[in-house]
Amino acid sequence: MHCSTCSEKFIEFEYKGLRLDICPKCNRLWFDRDELRKAKDAKDEFLRWVDLDLWKDKGKFRITQSPKLCPRDAVPLYETRYDTSDIIVDVCSVCEGVLLDKGEFDKIIICLQNYVSDENIRSYLKDIGAEVLEMFNGPEGFSSEAKDLLMVIKLLTYRIGVQVPILAEIIRQLPK
Repeated sequence: MHCSTCSEKFIEFEYKGLRLDICPKCNRLWFDRDELRKAKDAKDEFLRWVDLDLWKDKGKFRITQSPKLCPRDAVPLYETRYDTSDIIVDVCSVCEGVLLDKGEFDKIIICLQNYVSDENIRSYLKDIGAEVLEMFNGPEGFSSEAKDLLMVIKLLTYRIGVQVPILAEIIRQLPK
């Protein structure tokens, strides 16, 4: 695979047990299908339940053809904004890979961490319901979706501890 911007050959590197590809000259990262989700999960376990859905709101989803080519298929990539952030990602419509410019992976992680920290108790309860449904029809399989559900429940308990300390104290005093 070669970078369509600088023509350098991508090299493989290990990232938290994953084999990813990077352009050694311009530091672009290439994620094969589903690798971006796995890298996000490896980077921050508290984000494992947050899906990397680039087009949650179909009405806001916009794509334009990118001047970059897919390093895997040599077809034009498409640019899209990552959710509501200012991060532009390049996606391949053929292999479903994602090309990120230098620093964009870290920006996505920060964006997701902000999303998680802004969640309130009501939102976490809705997320629990969604995760229960995803256990049976989610993209990651039952076991992975069950782990996502447990993470949302864990984060909900942390949020209750912060937002409603008296309730957290009552829960702590319940018989085990």
